[in-house]
Amino acid sequence: MEGNGTKAIKSPLLGTSTNPEDYKWRVTIKKITEPTRMGWAECTGLIAKGIGVNRTNENDKVLITYEQWFADSVPGKAVYDTYQDSVKKVLGSDSFAEQKQVASMLSVLGDEFEPIFDSLKSFTGVPIKLNFTVEKSTLFGFTEEQYDKGLADSSNQQLQRINNMIGGKPPKTEDGMFKSFSIESDVSKIEDTPLDDSYYNVPADYTLKKQ
Repeated sequence: MEGNGTKAIKSPLLGTSTNPEDYKWRVTIKKITEPTRMGWAECTGLIAKGIGVNRTNENDKVLITYEQWFADSVPGKAVYDTYQDSVKKVLGSDSFAEQKQVASMLSVLGDEFEPIFDSLKSFTGVPIKLNFTVEKSTLFGFTEEQYDKGLADSSNQQLQRINNMIGGKPPKTEDGMFKSFSIESDVSKIEDTPLDDSYYNVPADYTLKKQ
């Protein structure tokens, strides 16, 4: 996330402005180190929130939530750790794949989000649950007032088409904003079982080349 020049890239994570420097960010991080029941597993984890307010328009706000939970006592953890170590080596990163995906998106918003991923390094368990959500006070770059006014104007066919495409104006979240998009994953079960040797057979239509 450092020295890659991505801060100059415009980001779809933002509201009416797509320039990250137009927003003032406040990021809070809460680490849950006491085991907490998450579905079927006892987990520890991290909940981080980033609130961005447009420097020239306080009605333009963005709320980013990053929640990640890990379990230490799961079947096959040693095998999983070996796999993740191999992936990290290939990627040249100390992040696991899920984390790297989200980090690459958040990195365009600036250095304020780096402490989130620094904090995650203290967790050694298997990722069980991920929630990455972006909420905005705007809809497609319009404030709610502009959006409602545009819908009331029968000549505004572009906004009418957008509204029809999304199935009508979406409901607000509990934070009083509109969900822009989210990435969620939830592991429901892990089993440690052997694989049949046939799993490793080369398919009949492939040619095995010796090095």
